Amino acid sequence: MFAYGGAAKRERALKSLKSILAGLTVLAALTACATPPPPKPVCRAPDAGEMAVFRAIVGHDEDALARWLSPDDPVLRARLRQLEDEPRLEEQIFGRRMGDPSVRTVLMQPPVCVYDTAALPRTDGAPARRLSYVMPRARFNQLQDPERLGLESGIAGRDHAVCSFVETESGWRLADACLTTFQITIVGRPAPGS
Repeated sequence: MFAYGGAAKRERALKSLKSILAGLTVLAALTACATPPPPKPVCRAPDAGEMAVFRAIVGHDEDALARWLSPDDPVLRARLRQLEDEPRLEEQIFGRRMGDPSVRTVLMQPPVCVYDTAALPRTDGAPARRLSYVMPRARFNQLQDPERLGLESGIAGRDHAVCSFVETESGWRLADACLTTFQITIVGRPAPGS
């Protein structure tokens, strides 16, 4: 009888251990579900206004691009209409030769998508602003690293352009002709032309 009682106790202990292990497995699975993975960057399709701006750049249409600028910067509008006097400005937006680092080079790789950074809210008299990265969809997908947080943007003027928008009464308008592309530092390196 002693041997039988010992076997029964071992069997009950084994069942208890299996129950505890099953409970721990369920708990581990629930814990894994409760900790979501970091969000992946989302690159959306351009809206109608953005597409009009991008078509103006691809079509090398300085007048149309100037019309899409925010009315708050008449100086930049005038400069865009006189690009023959501003070769560096023209090179940054339209490029000198096909493939040169420029906003147009990025836009010539359709379809493009837009990654919005956080908008700066409206403050005392100043309108809301946002920066948007414009990238060829395929390049956006190639550059993203699931092990890293945030946007992997690649090389300015080749893999992405950066456009500043300002909120107006008629919606978001381009504020900088996408010249921010060459004014900010990306991944610890100065952008080309800076």
